[in-house]
Formats: sequence, C-alpha cells, structure tokens
Amino acid sequence: NNNNNNIGKNKNNKRMIEFGCGTGIGGLAFFMMMHKRDDDNDDKDDTYSNSNSNNNSNSENNVVPSSVYFTDNDPDALRVCERNCKLNNLSESSYTIGELTWGEEDADADAD
Repeated sequence: NNNNNNIGKNKNNKRMIEFGCGTGIGGLAFFMMMHKRDDDNDDKDDTYSNSNSNNNSNSENNVVPSSVYFTDNDPDALRVCERNCKLNNLSESSYTIGELTWGEEDADADAD
C-alpha cells in the first residue's frame, strides 16, 4: 500500500523510542496509528475542531511523533524491523534503528 508515503513527514521534532522492539511491529503500529489519526483530524472541518475543546486533534497535549527510534539487542530482529519499516512505506527520515543493550551484565556470563 503506497498511500502511506507521508508517514513520518510531520511538522514537529518530537521523537518516539521503542526499547526492545524485536521485529518493530508494536512501535510501527503505534507510529502509523498516530499518523493516521493526525491525518484524519487534518481532514475535519476547522469549525468543528475549533469549537470542540475535547476533541482528539493534534493539539499540544496530543503531539504526533515525527520519528521513531527502534532499539533491540538482537541484530537479527533489527534486520526484520528494518524490512518491516520499508514494507510499510515509512520515509527513511522518519525512523532510526540501532542496537542497544541495557541493564547489568550477568557476572556468571563472564566466568564461562
């Protein structure tokens, strides 16, 4: 589906990070859902948006991230994540993928 070519081409500089993304499906779905919701709100009548203070528009309290940083400590999972981003037509400027290990190392692992 090539209708999503503008996903991630947002006007703000807010970023999202996913720790332990695996194949990226969770973060990808959330990122795409936020952009779809933002696009749907852009299509609404301005009169409605301005008159309804409780709407779900892209206000200061509901900022859509312009990019997402996918992280995991498994290089194979990150390769799948990269493929999933491309298959879902994310603009290359809207995502970064990087290996990240967090937490303390297991002392027993060094003894082997």
